[in-house]
This record gives sequence, C-alpha cells and structure tokens, in this order.
Amino acid sequence: MKQLLALVIAWSMLSTAQTPHLGLNKPAITSKDSANKANQESKMIDEFVAVKPATRDGVQYVSPRGKDTSDGLSWGTAKLTVDAALMALPGGSTSVPLTAGRGAVYIAGQVHANSDTTCGIWLMGTTDPGYSSPPACWMRSSGPLLIACGGPHTAGFSGHVPECDIIGGKWQDNVHPGLWLSNNTSITLRGLAFNANAVGVMIAICSNGDRNGTCGGGNVFFDGSSTGVLDVANAGPAVDIGSNALWVYFRDFSISAGQMQSPADDKAAAVNIDPGAGAGVGFVYFEDGFFINGGLQVHAGRTGSTIGVNNLSTEGDVQAAVWVKSIGGPLNALLNSVVMADCNRAKAGCHAVENDNANTTPDTLVVSGANNGTATDSLVGPMANLGGGQTPVKVASPLTQQQVGFFGGRVVAQQDSARRAFGPVGVRFANLARLPTSMTGVTTGLTAPDGTSGAVKLASASVIDLYNSGSITPTVGDWYIAGSWVRAASASGYQNGSPLRITINNSTFTGKNVSIGTSQCSPAWVPTREWQWVWCIAKVATVSGKGTLEFQTAQSASNPTSYYGPTLIKIASGTVSDSEAWEIAQNLQSYSSACSIGMICGLSGQTLHEDAFNVKLSRPSSSSDTCSAGTIWADAHFVYVCTATNTIKRVALTAF
Repeated sequence: MKQLLALVIAWSMLSTAQTPHLGLNKPAITSKDSANKANQESKMIDEFVAVKPATRDGVQYVSPRGKDTSDGLSWGTAKLTVDAALMALPGGSTSVPLTAGRGAVYIAGQVHANSDTTCGIWLMGTTDPGYSSPPACWMRSSGPLLIACGGPHTAGFSGHVPECDIIGGKWQDNVHPGLWLSNNTSITLRGLAFNANAVGVMIAICSNGDRNGTCGGGNVFFDGSSTGVLDVANAGPAVDIGSNALWVYFRDFSISAGQMQSPADDKAAAVNIDPGAGAGVGFVYFEDGFFINGGLQVHAGRTGSTIGVNNLSTEGDVQAAVWVKSIGGPLNALLNSVVMADCNRAKAGCHAVENDNANTTPDTLVVSGANNGTATDSLVGPMANLGGGQTPVKVASPLTQQQVGFFGGRVVAQQDSARRAFGPVGVRFANLARLPTSMTGVTTGLTAPDGTSGAVKLASASVIDLYNSGSITPTVGDWYIAGSWVRAASASGYQNGSPLRITINNSTFTGKNVSIGTSQCSPAWVPTREWQWVWCIAKVATVSGKGTLEFQTAQSASNPTSYYGPTLIKIASGTVSDSEAWEIAQNLQSYSSACSIGMICGLSGQTLHEDAFNVKLSRPSSSSDTCSAGTIWADAHFVYVCTATNTIKRVALTAF
C-alpha cells in the first residue's frame, strides 16, 4: 500500500511541475485551481487504495496459499479455509456458537472446508436440534450465501463447468459429507466439487440424522457443481435429501455414485430423495446434468413429492436413471430427455424411468424423450409417455404396465367412442354379470346411454352382487376382467370413489387398482353426472384356500348410482398372454349375458333394424345337426331355424 501511495504522490508531483512556456504567458494559478487539484489527487489516491472491498460489503476470498489470520478481503490476503471466510462475513462470529455470516465467498483452486479435515461445510438453521449448541464441525447460518469458484482447479465428469475442489469430510462413514445443509435457505453453490467422501452432499437432514422434516429448507442452488463418492463399502448415496426440501435446483451438474452397492440399495443412488416419515419434498429440479454409476431414486414421502428433470444423461449399471420407489404418496413429476447409457443388463435394470409406486399414476408422472439403448423397456410402470425418444416395447406392453401415451406411432389410452356406438360385439368369453331386477333400493326401466330403458339405479346401503360364484378354488394365473357403464346420481359422486369391484377372498391379485384380493373399477375423474365407462382387471397371484368370486356394486341412499351393460369375463390361466389380457380389458364392450361364445351379440332391449338382410344360402344336413337356439339358415326353398339345442325346424318359401 505504501508503494501505491508513493506512486500516486510521484505522479502528482510530475503533473504539477512547470514546463517551458515557449514565450507564451502562463496563466496564473488561483486558490480555486489549487483546491480542485487537491480534490482530484485525493480522489485518485482513494481509487488506488480501495483495492479491497469493505468488510461490510460481505465478500471474502479463500486460497490454498491463504491464511485464516488474514482479513480475506482480497486474493492477496485470502483466508485458507471456507469456514474461516464464512465466519468473517457480516453477521458471522468466531465465538461459540460459531456462526456463518451472509454474503459471498470466492474460492481459488483446491481448498479445505475447515481446519479439521474431517469436517465439511456444515450449516444449520434455527430448527436443527443442535442449534443452541452446534456440534463439532457445525456453524449456525445467518443469511443468504453465495459460495463460488473464482479460480478453477478441475472440471466435473464429461467436461462440465470448471470447478474448485472443497476438501473435507470422511469416507469411513456416512455422516461426514463435504456439504451438509440443515434447515438452510437461500444458498447458492457455484462451480464447486465435493469429492472423496462416503457421502458428498446432504440437504434437509438434521445434524442428528433426522430426515423427517424438522430440518427442511429451500432455495438452494447447486449450480455447475459436482460431487462423487469413493468406491468403498457402505458408501453412498452421493447426494442425500430429506423431507421438506423445497425449491432445490441442480443445474449443469455431475454426480457420481459408488459401485460397491446393489443397484436396488438407496446407497447406490447418485441422488437419493428419502423423506423418511416426513411429508415429502417440493420442487426439486435437475437440469442439464450427468449421473454416473447411479441414478435418481425417489421415495415420495407420506403425502407425496414434486420433482422435475430436464436433459439428464446417466451411465453405468443402474436400475433406472429415474426410479420412483414403492413407498409413499404420489410423485408429481415431469421428466424430459432422460437417457440411460452404457448399462449392463445382466447387472441392473437399465431402464430410463421406472415407477414402482402404486399411488403415482400417468396423471402425475409424465415422461418425454426417454431412451435407454438396451434390450429392455425404457419405461417401466405407470406413467404417461409423450414420445420424442426411443421407447420401443421390448418386454411388456405399455398397457400391461398401465402406461398411456405415444408408442411407436400408436396412441395408448382409454377411448370410449366405439363403446358409445353400442354396436354388435363378437363374443369370445361369456358374460357372467347380470343387473338386479327387483329388490329394495333398485329402480329399473331407466334410460340407458344407448337410448334403451335397460338401466337401473341402485340406492341400497349394502353392496349388490352382479355375479357371485359361490365357493370356488381359483387357479393362479386366471384373469377376471370387468366393465360397466355407470352414472353418479348425485353431485357427491360414487360411494367410496369407486362404483364397482372384483373380489375373491383368500386370494391376492395383480392388475389395475388392486389391493390384496380386490380390483376397483374406478372412474378416471369425479363424475359430473354423465355416463362413464369404468373397467378393472385382476390376475390371480396367490390362493390360500377356497373363496367366492364377486362382482359388486357400491352405492348408498346418499350416493345412488345407475348401471348399464355390466360385463364380467373369466379368462383361464394360459389362454392369453398378459399383454393380450390387458388389451381385452381396455377394449371390453358390453354385451348380453345371454350371448354364447362365437356369437355376434348386442345388449338386451336393443333391436337390430335393417331395410334388408343378405344371408348366405346354406342349409343344415338334418334336423338334429349341432346348433344353438336362434341360429337361422336359408336356401332356395326353405328357412331353417334352430329352435332348441340341436333341434332344427323349417318353413317353405312361396312366391308372392
């Protein structure tokens, strides 16, 4: 600083020295001119001297050549550790309890988080149980923070943003990450790398390990940064997120998981979102990033979670680039351009997206541009696929997995326009269901959606069987498929939300809307008193004894429901593939229970009317030929009618 001051003074002296006037009169210097000159010189000295920000400006610098005893206000007087810089910010304190101030910390090269090399950057907010007396390595946080790389030392995987290394933490256990945020808000981490530990980053998890929501936080930006864990036993996940994490952003990131865990283990994840017993997470976003040796695993939490993914590339032996685990409420997610690459199918699932959560449906999980490049399905489990990626069906059909959307140029979704035409149906399996005609709470003769008067309204306080098998022993692999037109008679909708169900006691099912031995025929939305087609499908998975197959209605006096054209079919085990069974279920159409297999059949009460019929001329060989009642033939001389099983009569044709 003395050298700078001397330089300024010398420049000032030179600028005031006299020069030859070449015979011209030199203007006189007034007292006003002298004052202006002095002000200019003072201003210039201030500009040269003020090469550091003021402490109150909230800017600190950290360098591997710095000292924690330095003021940290410039690169030349940088701190040595990040913690020392944080405590030097406005609002920070080096006295117990240690407190990080608010402001910006700029880092050069590779630096330590803390003078204790087993500690990372660990910050806690007021709801952390240890806030009154922070444990070792922890600091209270007091305001918004930016921790950014100012002099890059390395780069993340696949040549991502240049970064500075933050050294700190341990690889021997899962509770010494490089970065740990407990109940923090408004923190941005830019161009930083947290590597070589058993866990890289922990967010919304208390200092005592509680992940159930007590230490939730938000507005955390992980920008152009990376983290990775060592390949050691019990290492992982690379990033661990607890409940009540809100508005957390990962942008232009690279995250590397370990390879010592089974792909199904949460520790194998690049990012593991696990709210524990907490409610869930909200608005956690991943954009323009890269995972290696692990994917994004999501436990949705007690009430459900919301995430977004855009442009994610994943490499390694991974179950799925994005995997929705089975436990928790619904996950609301929009996943765009999710790529799974370089995965060994013999070691892992290798799916782009997998959904194992029964509460997450195609209405809440939407995917576009998914691709996996292996000999298995890119998409597994219920979801909506908007197309745009390589998602060929290789193992199980989209319907089998309760998916909707666009697959290979085909639209997969429920569409009722053909059903509403109520045309004749080719009967492949007998319809076992029948509407009740007379009992308490039954009103018959109502106008049906096809214009006939075959609909009934039920207002009974108890369930009504549209089919009851009596005591049977189901066969594992048998399919039961049902559907019906239904209409809620009041604005309160259906009793318990579902007007029909298939059930067998002492059995368990797989299928649609399944719970143990029940499959609910649920509507796609709460009705506004219009006729809706509902359907369900159940495959017998286990049988523990005799049971009763029932196809039941659900209604009450306060929730009366109208029914028309109920249809229940049984498909014996091994008759059709799983994919075909689901195709049959989604395209099931009502037909009369009086119809036999092989007939082209409609519903009772419908009348087929044509101006003329064209009947192929043929005749039975005898009056006892095999036939079903109602079959008709004709030749040039007679009309033949099967009046009863294997009984044929004829009438002669005459001119008129």
